[in-house]
Amino acid sequence: MKKIVLLSFAVLTLAACTGSYTSGNCKYDFLLHKDISISKLIGNATGGC
Repeated sequence: MKKIVLLSFAVLTLAACTGSYTSGNCKYDFLLHKDISISKLIGNATGGC
């Protein structure tokens, strides 16, 4: 029972901290904070959005 409660808490916490934002013509998805964005890092590395 304790594992189920902890798992539910973790999922709800992470789901509440996700989002997306638009910068110019690019849309980025983030987890926890918009400066920590995998899609933005990949876009910057490849020269695209």
